Amino acid sequence: MRWNVEDLTRGRTDIVGSTRLVAERGDRACVSLVQSHDEIVREHLKAYRGREIDHTDDGFLAIFHGPTRAVTCAARVVDALRELGVTIRVGLHTGEIELVGNAIAAWPSMSARA
Repeated sequence: MRWNVEDLTRGRTDIVGSTRLVAERGDRACVSLVQSHDEIVREHLKAYRGREIDHTDDGFLAIFHGPTRAVTCAARVVDALRELGVTIRVGLHTGEIELVGNAIAAWPSMSARA
């Protein structure tokens, strides 16, 4: 079996307490806040050569060629969103990833290919 696998860093973000934010600030304010969040994340993905793979209501899944870009991007996004009063969680993972189009198809392990 031939694998189309790359060593990449995957990052996932999530707005902390997004449900609570809606209750505290209201729908209109949160729509504007999420739009600002999305713009900031996409701006930083572009600056650090990340690639958006998926987007949810309050988070992103992206990949980077290299952990340094991913970590730096994540830190800058956290700082920029903090200025808006938004806290996010960011999870990063570096390893082998199989991509099919614009989707992560699998997380192959060495044992699966042995």
